[in-house]
Amino acid sequence: MIVQDVFEPTLKEAMQTLGKGAAVNQNTGVYSINDVTNQVKQGQWGVSYPAADVTTSRTLANGFVKTGRLNLNGNFAGYYDLAYWNGNLTIDDDNELGAFFDNFFFTGNTDTHSALVYINGNLNIHYPCIIKPRVRKLFTCFYIAGSFTHDGLISMTDRGANHSGTGNSHGYTAPIAIPINGTVTIPAAGGAGGARANRTTSGSSYNAGGTATYGTGGGGSGHNHMSSSGNTTAGAGGAGTCFSGGTSGTGTMTYNSSNTIEAEHDGQPNGGAGGKPHTTVNLYGTSGGTGNPGGMIRGGAGSGFGNNTAGIRQPSNGAFCERNDLDPYKGIGTERGPGRYVEGGNGTAGVFIAMCEGDYTGTYGRIESRGKEHGNYHEIGGNGAGGGRPGAGGGGIGMVFGGTGTRTGPTPVVSGGIAGNNYGGGAGGAGTGAKYAL
Repeated sequence: MIVQDVFEPTLKEAMQTLGKGAAVNQNTGVYSINDVTNQVKQGQWGVSYPAADVTTSRTLANGFVKTGRLNLNGNFAGYYDLAYWNGNLTIDDDNELGAFFDNFFFTGNTDTHSALVYINGNLNIHYPCIIKPRVRKLFTCFYIAGSFTHDGLISMTDRGANHSGTGNSHGYTAPIAIPINGTVTIPAAGGAGGARANRTTSGSSYNAGGTATYGTGGGGSGHNHMSSSGNTTAGAGGAGTCFSGGTSGTGTMTYNSSNTIEAEHDGQPNGGAGGKPHTTVNLYGTSGGTGNPGGMIRGGAGSGFGNNTAGIRQPSNGAFCERNDLDPYKGIGTERGPGRYVEGGNGTAGVFIAMCEGDYTGTYGRIESRGKEHGNYHEIGGNGAGGGRPGAGGGGIGMVFGGTGTRTGPTPVVSGGIAGNNYGGGAGGAGTGAKYAL
C-alpha cells in the first residue's frame, strides 16, 4: 500500500487527487506490434489500474491502495485509508458483494482513520445489501466518478468515532471544520449537549441536545426524577463534533435523597464514553448514557429484584445483556437483565458523505446515521439514561452531493435519539441529512 499525505483545500479535491492519482496506465514503455494486438484483443491495452495492484489478469482492479495523513484547508483531518474500484460496480444479493464490500473496502483501523472509497465508474447498490464499516471511523466518504443509484442501506449509526484519546484506539484527533466542496463545510463543533438537570423539589427535569448548521446533533441530558425532597442532578449530554454525534448523560431517580454530580456522570466529549450512573444507593436503579462505550447500569437498593446494595455498576453492553443463563425479566446475583437490549448504550452516530459526478437516483434506498436509542432498564427500578428508553445520542451526518440536476435518490436520515417514556431523558439533537449540488 502506498503512503501519501494529502494537502487540499476541500474534501472533494482531496478525493479527486487520491482517486485519479491511484490509477496508472500499465502499458507505458516500448511494445512490439504483436504485444499491442494481443493486449487489445484481451481488453488489456490502455487500461488503468491502481498503482499498488498493476496486473494483466483482471478486468477490474480494486482494493486498498493508499493511506496517509489527510490535511484539509491547512488543518489535520486525521489519517485515511483509500479503497479503489476501477469500473462500474453493482452490489446486490446475487453476487454477495454486500459482505465483500464490508470486508474489502473497510480496514480495521478504529477511530483514527477515515474510510475513503473511490469508484471509477457507476455505483449501483440494490436491496437488501447493507454497507457499514466494521469499526468506528472518523468519517466515511464515497466518490463516484459516474452515476450513483442507491436502493440498499448505507449506515453510520453506531460508527461515530471516539476521537477523545480515551477509546480502545487511544487516538486523539482534534475536531476541525471540514470543507466539503467550497460551499458546504461541516463545523468542528456540532450541536451543544443538554445541560445538567438539577432538582431540589419533587418532579422531573431533563434537557435536550442542540443542533448545528451542517453539523451533528448534541446528546441529551439524563432524566432527573425527585420523588420527595433532596438535591439531585442528572448528567449533561456531550456536544457533537465533526466526527461524532454527541454522547449523553446518566439519569437519576431518587426518593428523599441527594447526590453529588461529577464529570464522569456527563456524556464525555469527542465521542467518548456515556455518562456513568451515580454510585449513591437509593431505592431505584440507574442506567448510564450513550457513548463509546455506553455508560453502565446500577441496580437499586432493597431485597427484591435489582438488589444492589453495594452500589456496583455493571457494564451496559451486548455480552452483559445477552446471558443465556439469565431470566430476561429477573436477575441472578449482581447480574442484570433483561436480555432484550442489544449492545446497551454503546455507539454514537457517525459521518457519511457521498459525491457523484453523475445522477443520484434510487427509490427504496436508505442512508442513515441516527442517534443511539438506549434501552431503559426500568425493570430494575432504573430510569433512562440521557435519552431514556429509546436513547438520546445526537444525530450524525449524511450528505449526498450530485453532479447533475438529477438528485432524486433517498435523503439521509439523521435523527437524534428520542426522549422516550418511563422517565426518559432529553432527546438528542438532529444531525444534518441533505442532498446538494457537487
